[in-house]
Amino acid sequence: MRVEGTVMNVQNNQAVVSVKRSGGCGRCHEAGGCGGGESSCEQYSLSNPANAVPGQRVEIDLPEGGAFKAAFVAYMLPVMGMLLAVLVGKLLQWPDIALFGACLTGGALGLWVGKLALQRGWLVVASPRIVRVVPG
Repeated sequence: MRVEGTVMNVQNNQAVVSVKRSGGCGRCHEAGGCGGGESSCEQYSLSNPANAVPGQRVEIDLPEGGAFKAAFVAYMLPVMGMLLAVLVGKLLQWPDIALFGACLTGGALGLWVGKLALQRGWLVVASPRIVRVVPG
């Protein structure tokens, strides 16, 4: 998905870009709503290959599914590792303290597998990037 944002600050070839949110809860100003309203913005710190300067409008590519993949690596792999380790321990009738250790070890292994998958390129989580400076 491509969105436009405004460069707020540039430092060491990193640009802080402010992007207005296009959606929300729909109950921004109601009781129990998000309170964000129309003026709420998200800020991204991105590499600046377009050499944009503060105040310029830029087009940003926000990859679809990037948040889901990142959440999967950060949360689901450790949880699946924990559950698998405890299941094996239960099948082998380990005592509770061993199940606890297996749970911790399985979670740590899940985190390690996720990190390894990202480092080796088996799982690619695309990050937002500046595509171009918007003319005008």
